[in-house]
Amino acid sequence: MAADQMSPPMVAHTCPSLSPLYPTTAPPALGYLRRLSDDHPSCKSIFAASLEASQLSLALSYLSAALLTPQIRVRSPPPKKKKKKKKKTRMASIHTPSSDPPSPRAWWKTATVYQIYPSSFFDSNGDGIGDLNGIHAKLDYLNDLGVDVLWLSPIYRSPQADMGYDISDYRDIDPRYGTLEDWDKLLHGVHERGMKLMMDLVVNHTSDEHEWFRRSKSSRDDPKRNWYIWRPPRYVDSQRLPPNNWKSVFQGSAWEFDPGTEEYYLHLYVREQPDLNWDNPVVRDAVWDAMRFWIDRGCDGFRMDVINIISKTEGLPDAPVVDHTQYYQPASMYFANGPHVHEYIQQMRTEVLSHHDLITVGETPFTHDASVLAAYVLPRNKELNMVFNFELMDLDSPVESPLVKKAWRLTDLKAVVRRWQVYKREEGFWNA
Repeated sequence: MAADQMSPPMVAHTCPSLSPLYPTTAPPALGYLRRLSDDHPSCKSIFAASLEASQLSLALSYLSAALLTPQIRVRSPPPKKKKKKKKKTRMASIHTPSSDPPSPRAWWKTATVYQIYPSSFFDSNGDGIGDLNGIHAKLDYLNDLGVDVLWLSPIYRSPQADMGYDISDYRDIDPRYGTLEDWDKLLHGVHERGMKLMMDLVVNHTSDEHEWFRRSKSSRDDPKRNWYIWRPPRYVDSQRLPPNNWKSVFQGSAWEFDPGTEEYYLHLYVREQPDLNWDNPVVRDAVWDAMRFWIDRGCDGFRMDVINIISKTEGLPDAPVVDHTQYYQPASMYFANGPHVHEYIQQMRTEVLSHHDLITVGETPFTHDASVLAAYVLPRNKELNMVFNFELMDLDSPVESPLVKKAWRLTDLKAVVRRWQVYKREEGFWNA
């Protein structure tokens, strides 16, 4: 069936792990999304995810709700007319100077961004793990789909305690994926086809095998001790307890005791992911340097992992008890959208981002209040281009317990989509 005659397609066919099985049906699917973008450009910020099938079904639900939203009018596909084909000119790499006048609409507002989880995408050497050369081998396929930006999930050197989100070296590629030279080759191929490459920036925490943490853990007197968040234990009836009652996102205490220095370090995720101390300006400078390393190599932007939790409430107070069956309690009110988070991101913009035309996408969990998230995006604040909000994903689970199922209704989904698609658009807010 011709793309112009087809019904709304199964978005799941665009999944990297499934798309090789559907080489003929996936391109019309993206073509259909492109036609929706022509009618309403905001539809084009729907990100094609590849991590889990559940994410794809959610993307399909998102699209379906968008079609039902009154503010988004979608015309029926026009009948196919024969006309002379014009050669399509893809946008050049943003690092290529242009004499054209600036577009009134930022390029990333009409870009289709395609996430790739490298391990499961395409294996080029037969070791059972996807790699950078495998992605390079599929660039023509991705280009044919209509992809404008490739978003790579973390490919840095990592012990893989959390699927690569525990980084032990921000300036190197994990050997399972290839080498820096392989990344350079991939980037060249991406830019050669008029596409762009977005890296995953994971800087709320590192791996406990990162050299920074090794030194921080080595002694209370080491210069890098204050690069992470360390606190002494507290004692109740002679029993040693963590500094507070915060619960890790992955359950249990958010603190791990180090016998060598007899203090606890904070890890909001798994214990192999110690949180960086963003209140230390030297830490922030190290992050800026890591970002510049990839920008100087040609990276076109960053998706910023849990960027809204980099600033913790001063004093790290105990969380209120909401679950009397356990000691450790959800504490996002003390680490999400913290007191200095906008100061730090604005500094990132001043020191790094403002010098380049990059796509910047913030991941912002634990927050459903649109006015809170808009502060990260509104142009007058000079922070990020857009953010991921989690309200849609949290429809079927409590915010603090993503593994617990919660009932939801289609009308709830429609209401969430409608609200975020139109929120403060006249002021420049952009919803990813």
